[in-house]
Amino acid sequence: DCGQNTSVQAGIRAMAKPSTDSRLSSLPETGSPPDGAMFILGDMPRVQVSTINTMIARFKEKVPGLLIPYYDQKRGNPVIIRKDLWPDLEHLPPDSGARAIFKRHEHQILRLDVPDPGILFDVDTPQNYLTLNRLPPG
Repeated sequence: DCGQNTSVQAGIRAMAKPSTDSRLSSLPETGSPPDGAMFILGDMPRVQVSTINTMIARFKEKVPGLLIPYYDQKRGNPVIIRKDLWPDLEHLPPDSGARAIFKRHEHQILRLDVPDPGILFDVDTPQNYLTLNRLPPG
């Protein structure tokens, strides 16, 4: 019963504690765990780099519980979740998404309006893929 949350949970565990894996010993020390994690969906190839950079800068400035981008009044992806909320991710059922966390911590959401329709465009169907190929680059 593995779903998208299995990967999320593994990533959170890896960030939350130092690795004892000797294969990673040659990597530079990263120090303490980050203040938050950005969750970027692989089926959303049109998210602009400038949007990601703006989100990171705003998160570092404000450190909200959740930072969620909006375009044209619609919520999109990626999102940033502060590390003290990561335990909530550990208990999500497979393929449930993080909406329950958004609802539970609604008072901690920082909404960020961005000029990037790519935060709404995901490629879930063959038709989406054809649409993607007809769009201009960028």
